[in-house]
Amino acid sequence: MNKETISFKETGNFSKKFLDFIEKESVSYFPKEKNILNTLESLNFSSENRELLHNELQSQ
Repeated sequence: MNKETISFKETGNFSKKFLDFIEKESVSYFPKEKNILNTLESLNFSSENRELLHNELQSQ
């Protein structure tokens, strides 16, 4: 019996983001410390929203 394989991409069952992730083509969201820190820096989370989140978590 011969074994045949196809790539994830050829199946048509996976998202572009997943394919980029496994092929490391788009490394901006690859889980490395540098990428995580860059993502955190780009978030716009106001002090008011932080306080609201904090209060809601405390009440739960």
